[in-house]
Amino acid sequence: MTLKLIEVKKNITKTEARWWFHRQQFRARELAMDEAGRLREQQEIELEQHRLQTLESSVKKL
Repeated sequence: MTLKLIEVKKNITKTEARWWFHRQQFRARELAMDEAGRLREQQEIELEQHRLQTLESSVKKL
């Protein structure tokens, strides 16, 4: 019975290790996508600010 219990514990440990490895990979992809999204959003904000400044300067010239 003791050997069977040890074997079961080893299998659980292997399963947990695999789960943790895959979780880390998933989380890394998730963080990279989040960062890319933040960067895109910041670029859109800067582009919109530039457009507004350009529009304001062209209105001032009139």
